[in-house]
Amino acid sequence: MSSDMKTRKQDEGNITNEKTRIDSPTRVAFRRLKKSKMSMVSLVVIALFMLMAIFAPFVTPVGYNDLNMRGNEISANLVTFQIDEDNFVLYKLKDHSFHAITEDARYIERVDPLKRNRKERYNIYDFNGKEVIMDYTNARAVGFPIVTIDGQAVTMERRWNRSNILGTDNLGRDVYTRIVYGARISLSVGLVAVAIRVFLGILIGSIAGYYGGKIDNILMRFADMVMCFPQLLIIITIIVIVGPSIFNVMIVLGILGWPGIARIVRGQILSLREQEFMEAAEALGLSDFRKIFRHLLPNIMASVVVFATIGIAGAILTEAALSFLGLGVQPPTPSWGNMIQAARSIYALQRQWWLWVPPGLAIFITVMSFNILGDGLRDALDPKLKK
Repeated sequence: MSSDMKTRKQDEGNITNEKTRIDSPTRVAFRRLKKSKMSMVSLVVIALFMLMAIFAPFVTPVGYNDLNMRGNEISANLVTFQIDEDNFVLYKLKDHSFHAITEDARYIERVDPLKRNRKERYNIYDFNGKEVIMDYTNARAVGFPIVTIDGQAVTMERRWNRSNILGTDNLGRDVYTRIVYGARISLSVGLVAVAIRVFLGILIGSIAGYYGGKIDNILMRFADMVMCFPQLLIIITIIVIVGPSIFNVMIVLGILGWPGIARIVRGQILSLREQEFMEAAEALGLSDFRKIFRHLLPNIMASVVVFATIGIAGAILTEAALSFLGLGVQPPTPSWGNMIQAARSIYALQRQWWLWVPPGLAIFITVMSFNILGDGLRDALDPKLKK
């Protein structure tokens, strides 16, 4: 008898443990998401960019608009020469100038030559009584000059810029600092624009899908009309009329981007409103507002989250395109788009990679991360997947 009681208690305990192991849909989705390594890496990358944007003043050495005209357009990868034990210089190709640096490659100041001979293409400097000749005849071809001290050549050495790890722009502003502050702009535009899209899309799509009939027809034909126009051209036209600013970009991107999510919400609600739980809600006499926002919308939020995640990537790309065209965020406020726009010259594309490669990589990495995360969320939130 006692053994039967023990067995029964063990069975009841196992049943209780099984019940407690039942996970919520959110926990199940997150477990599925963790199985996708690419999605988790993308989530970490996005989190790092967001933390950098939030704590920008603490992770940057200077302000984003601090100017240093005598130290402008300094590369991230320096061409340096050691003159003696106390003097180290870097060479700037664009104007064939020397700039004093510390032994660990931290910028000090520009060094003015004693004599500049542009016809013979050389400069003469004086360092503690030593005559240093910089011959830049073939510097354009090889990337560095021939430097001699009392007739003996000085060895060139490549060093990473310790003062400005990504170099400086044409006004001497730190490129790394501007990329960090530019993350604020790009992520803010993406999040706010998508928030406006989601709000309008859910509102219009839920009304059209729930009521149907003429209301559905009118709202969806209006959505089709908005989607028919080339979005970028319409955005450019509106920005030209209302004026370029970050707030105008956010609002315009949000207002013109709602039809896609509205159609998704409408389609989901058209299917869900015929389900048995909606018949029960009808029998209880619930209001239309309660039916839509308490019973229908929670069942379609998975699709909304996936759309919003991928939509952020599109909004960041559009903002970068507008800023590149001069219609987005205006200088001196940094954004990844206007940083690339400032480096559009042929010389910058060929010789000054640090002006356009870092912001370009920032856009690429951020957009790819949001797209990969969106794909991972779509798979994780799909109830048809059993694994």
